[in-house]
Amino acid sequence: PCTTCALRYLGCPGHFGHIELCVPLYHPLLFGKLMELLRSKCLNCHKLTAPPRQLEVFRVKFQLLCHGRYSEALDLDDRLAAVMKSSKHVNENEKGGKDAFSIHSAELAVDTVLKEISNSMSTTGKVDKLSSFEDAHYRELVKETISACRTAKSCPHCGAFSPRIRQDSSNKIFQSPLAATSRRINEADGIELKPALIGGKDNNADRDDFVDGKNEEEDEETRSPDGSRDKYMHPSEVKAQVERTWATNPELCYLLFAVQGPKVFFVQAVAVPPNRFRPPMHLGGMVVEHAQNMYLNKILTSNELVRASFVTKNEAVAYKHWIDLQTHLNCYMDSSKDPSMNQNSSPGIRQLLERKEGIFRKHMMGKRVNFACRSVISPD
Repeated sequence: PCTTCALRYLGCPGHFGHIELCVPLYHPLLFGKLMELLRSKCLNCHKLTAPPRQLEVFRVKFQLLCHGRYSEALDLDDRLAAVMKSSKHVNENEKGGKDAFSIHSAELAVDTVLKEISNSMSTTGKVDKLSSFEDAHYRELVKETISACRTAKSCPHCGAFSPRIRQDSSNKIFQSPLAATSRRINEADGIELKPALIGGKDNNADRDDFVDGKNEEEDEETRSPDGSRDKYMHPSEVKAQVERTWATNPELCYLLFAVQGPKVFFVQAVAVPPNRFRPPMHLGGMVVEHAQNMYLNKILTSNELVRASFVTKNEAVAYKHWIDLQTHLNCYMDSSKDPSMNQNSSPGIRQLLERKEGIFRKHMMGKRVNFACRSVISPD
């Protein structure tokens, strides 16, 4: 019987179930945003890799847009440039030339203006909906902020050089090895890039230490499931990285990625549609399960294999089944994300919705054509 209404199959109107996952997985629909966040952060201090004052300018611009002050957001750069120029000019006349003090005073003047603008917006409410011009500028501002973070060679906050982050088939994330020069600079500054789960403040660090590798001096080639020199980052490590970055600047992260928190990027349970929406198909006297059941069965199987690998602490097997579990979830939502590129694979949720949308559009188009024909033929 259904655990929600206690009725049998024929009487239950249909209630969702769920599969509890023993490990976090990437949300297939937000994987692109997750990669942008990882490529915009420092792996040492976990802050966004743009200068602090520039991040504050971006934050104030976002606030102005959200409070309906579109023209002020457009003119903010000119206003700050005028304030900095005026402050430098005053200090040069007093000191008789350019020096570090005049530059510092100009930066303080910019910080004062930004603080005044932020305080002025605390008394006004946010607008419910952005106009088309505001929305277009908001999107451009998001691209500009992420570009400023990604163009930084080293972190302006701690000076660390972070490795390049790459993805593979929307189910794996890797760290590329640091260049020899960058590695030597990090060593000279006493910077050691450690996983966020090891030595961090994450509550699950002890439970997941064996997944990231207990031996920190282990060669990177043994940590990558595909045999490459890149270091594999499992979803638990990625989740810890994102959570620590989100804690450094939650407001700006929310404005950039439009999600309430870092947990949205990950999946801990898979929703299972009611049985009546996954009925068996009768073909040639044979009963065949619904196409979605194939992916759900694979998710269940891989989930149990990952759990068993955790119990035995078999790291290599755990990685393999963990990646398989991510692949099955991706295919369940969108079969085009299947890395095997199998053309005969069962349709995912996205394909089913697109098919229904096409049928609905065709049906409505037929109604419009019939209505137009009647309007032309009718003498009225």
